Amino acid sequence: MTVDVRTVVRRQFTLGLRRRAFLALLALVVLLAAGGACGGRVADDPRIRTSCALPSSDSSVLTPHFVCTASDGNGDRHAVFSYDNTGSAPVAVPIGPANLMFPAPLGRGQPTTFSRGKNVGYFAVRMPEGNVSWVLGSGTATASASGPTCAGA
Repeated sequence: MTVDVRTVVRRQFTLGLRRRAFLALLALVVLLAAGGACGGRVADDPRIRTSCALPSSDSSVLTPHFVCTASDGNGDRHAVFSYDNTGSAPVAVPIGPANLMFPAPLGRGQPTTFSRGKNVGYFAVRMPEGNVSWVLGSGTATASASGPTCAGA
């Protein structure tokens, strides 16, 4: 049996190109999974603002709080809510199972992007008869008419 050296070299070259293309694609996938082109330290450093520091979707770092109730002067009561974000980055949670108000409607003007830290008195919703609750991540904050009254309300 004769072996054509050119055929063997051509196959090895072709396999080498395929292997390199596969490794380049794999490296790109790993880079994107690790935080995009900024990856690692740059995207996680709060002192550096880059377009790569996108909000996280990890709602487990969020805690909703009922703050107080206030009257608007027209006989309607409003519940004031706040939240804590103990994470190292903003968190995005769209209206849905991890960010809803009840009773319905599910969306009542609550935020969908949550800044880091404590955010006190962040938003208010009109209270129906009875209680109104905000589910955020795995936590729930419930406002009742018998809850604390806001200062100056």
